[in-house]
Amino acid sequence: MAVRPIHTFPCRWQADIFLVPVITNPKRNYLIDAACRAIAEFDMKAQLPHLNGRTAHKHLFAISKEHPVAINCTQWWSMPTGLLARAIRLSYSEIQPEEYRPDEYDYLKFFHTLFREPNFLYPNLFSMPYLSSVHWLPESTASASTTAALTPPWAAGETRPILMLFLGAVNHGDILVRTRLSEMCGSYHNKSICTHARYDANKTLLLKRKATFCLEPPGDTPYRRSFTDDIALGCIPVLFNRMQNHAYSWMWDGWREASRVLVPRGPFLKGQIDLFALLSSIPDHFRRRMQANIAAHARKFQMSREDDPGDAVHMILQGAMRASQAIATTSIGLDRDLQ
Repeated sequence: MAVRPIHTFPCRWQADIFLVPVITNPKRNYLIDAACRAIAEFDMKAQLPHLNGRTAHKHLFAISKEHPVAINCTQWWSMPTGLLARAIRLSYSEIQPEEYRPDEYDYLKFFHTLFREPNFLYPNLFSMPYLSSVHWLPESTASASTTAALTPPWAAGETRPILMLFLGAVNHGDILVRTRLSEMCGSYHNKSICTHARYDANKTLLLKRKATFCLEPPGDTPYRRSFTDDIALGCIPVLFNRMQNHAYSWMWDGWREASRVLVPRGPFLKGQIDLFALLSSIPDHFRRRMQANIAAHARKFQMSREDDPGDAVHMILQGAMRASQAIATTSIGLDRDLQ
């Protein structure tokens, strides 16, 4: 796989992917929106010297937020036209199935565009997870044994004294679910059954390594960095929305169902589901299978500190290449018209 910077590229036909960094600096929603408005009249095509009918599907645009935030980045991100309609788009979210209606997640009305058809607003859109707070060492320094270095330090099976862990505040995101989780957790009066604490990368993050199940209510959107930390630290995620479950295909397809627990939001809020009864009833052999699946694939959800053929960077590049090839297959016959 060859991925080269376009400004040093001697022959455009040799590249597999052209990574186009456009608005990589702003992180807040309003800053991204302001940046989109500022470059609305920018001639994107003129800045892409290798964009033509044979290479359009190899161009990759990415934003570090959920995709509707950049709705005002028209022509190249939302509602793209011509060659740019064949480019690949990558964000923390992706188009949801029609049956996932906003009224299931009433706090998400701002993100109504999540439910638009992809061929209208955001063609060729894929999702990647938020970056984890965990970054493994490369295998050359992690261990003299390649086998040991390819698996996380907890893969052999550590004691996990906490059954359920909820790291997060209750005053934002899906407040109804978060409040109920906090109240439920406190009602057990036993931190080995359920522990609730605010997220702190320096103080509480490593509690995930001591927990069997990590409770992941939606944040300001359904997509949380905490979920990525769960995978990196071997904690089985418990999700309360279908949106996050429908994401990260480049990393998660093939082992999704055997690596997470999906709790229906409505019945949970109505008090019809007791998480302690639900999670403690999972047979030991199935729980161990879930933990083994996470251990086998955890590298895909974190970015190692140095080159690591198997971490999130490589999974994104490989996914982009597959997507590019699929777009090229469906675009056969268009090259002559789009030159």
